[in-house]
Amino acid sequence: MTRRRWFFLAVCAQALVLLAMVGVYQYTLATGTRVRVATEPIDPWDPFRGEYVQLRYRINTLDLAALGVSERKFVRGQTVWVVLTPGEPYWQPVTVATARPRPSAGQVAVRARVEWFEDWTGVPRLHLRYGTESFFVPEGEAQAFQGPDVLLEVEWAVDRFGRAAVARLFRNGREVRVE
Repeated sequence: MTRRRWFFLAVCAQALVLLAMVGVYQYTLATGTRVRVATEPIDPWDPFRGEYVQLRYRINTLDLAALGVSERKFVRGQTVWVVLTPGEPYWQPVTVATARPRPSAGQVAVRARVEWFEDWTGVPRLHLRYGTESFFVPEGEAQAFQGPDVLLEVEWAVDRFGRAAVARLFRNGREVRVE
């Protein structure tokens, strides 16, 4: 093959990878079960990335004893599955497992990565990341997402593979446009 064809194939392969990434995200939004989770904003600005909102969900830290989970061997970067069940107003964790579980009717299993595991306080806690902890906002709007009087809620779309994507964001009960 000539160099021109190799170049053309390389460009096409890169374009296909980008389209696949967008396609997976759109699939999750289109087919996922809607799950509302409570959150609190952390840090709205980064000198290299611009303005964004960094989120910390209440379910980022799980009390394993309260969930009745006896597993104590978690490693940073490990994939785990958190089973969520509907609650008012937010979905609540039921269990966490290292193997993909089969949730009961009305529940969802969402995939997460272990940040760290702590057991030195006597209360075993698992710190997780769901991959939905940050999103970008228009220039100048990040500060509106912070403060003691700001209540943020996030609605995820969780697909059948356990992938979560931010579907909607609510600030003080009003939907904020997420792009």
